[in-house]
Amino acid sequence: MVSNEIIPIPASAVEHLFSPVCDETITRLQRLRVLSLKGNVRSSGIKALCIAYGANLYDNLCESGEDAAYYSANLTELFVNGDTSGAYLYLCTMYGVMDEMIPEPIQWIASHKPALSQFIKEFVVLLYEYLLDDNLIGEE
Repeated sequence: MVSNEIIPIPASAVEHLFSPVCDETITRLQRLRVLSLKGNVRSSGIKALCIAYGANLYDNLCESGEDAAYYSANLTELFVNGDTSGAYLYLCTMYGVMDEMIPEPIQWIASHKPALSQFIKEFVVLLYEYLLDDNLIGEE
């Protein structure tokens, strides 16, 4: 169940979502190993980014007293319903709840639809695994 609570999303996060992919963004995603030199999405690069930023976000949510399971469930619901853009924006609100900036690499991924879709999928799976590891949810 997605909350109706309004949390402001920084304009910098949204502008990447609706911008066409530029050469500079492609180059940055290639340097991060998210895209190959031919422009294909690299699963290993996506996974590495998810682990780095997912672990940090999860820890920060837990340390700030936020309900990580609640936010993870909302993010999962948006992803499962095929709303990748909505899931990205919700991810931005998760950072906003803690008054943190959305990391630039996550903003860059937002302008590349195939990379964004795979990133959100991996991020959802990772958060679920962290919640299971911490016994905050049971296996379904």
